[in-house]
Amino acid sequence: PFNAEYREQLVQMIKFKYYRATHSPKAIYITDDNAMTFFLEDLKELFPETPVIFSGVNNLDLMNKLDPKRFSGCFEKKDISKNVDFILKHFGKDKRLIFIGDDSSTASIINQQIRNTMA
Repeated sequence: PFNAEYREQLVQMIKFKYYRATHSPKAIYITDDNAMTFFLEDLKELFPETPVIFSGVNNLDLMNKLDPKRFSGCFEKKDISKNVDFILKHFGKDKRLIFIGDDSSTASIINQQIRNTMA
């Protein structure tokens, strides 16, 4: 499992491989929120000039925090309000909606979007 110990070992392995290497990645591709968080928290300083391309990131709060000269990609924006409207239209407004997710950062972000939509 990706726990704190595994994360630290992965960071150390990447640092060992690239810290004094004569080569560096030409670009870094990030494919989800967890990978983006991992990069921003643990690897950003190791690759300060390397361009980052991303997709599948749900955390829209990052949109204004990422330097557009270095980061480019597309956010995954779920249209929660249209989905909720569809459910209510087809299954009645008097029914309770139950949203099921896990404890991942992605589910947390989606849960916040649901709360904002339902407010």
